[in-house]
Amino acid sequence: MRNVQLLEVANIIESCEESGVQIRESTLRKALMIPQDRPEAICLEGLKTETEGLMVNPLAKEFWRQMKMGGKKGKRKKKKKA
Repeated sequence: MRNVQLLEVANIIESCEESGVQIRESTLRKALMIPQDRPEAICLEGLKTETEGLMVNPLAKEFWRQMKMGGKKGKRKKKKKA
């Protein structure tokens, strides 16, 4: 698992260099790498399968929250107290 994460970091750094974007490797590692406070075997033991993730929403699709694209632009101004 750790090797896959390291390869992903290396691939992203290489892609960024090709496109002219500068990024520090330490920043990318902090963002993408899973902390290893427990051994991987113990973490995988608690899962039913290695590919297990979040459960599917049990509600019917018409009740699912709709995601809005975009949002308000600019900063909100605080109201002055009278």
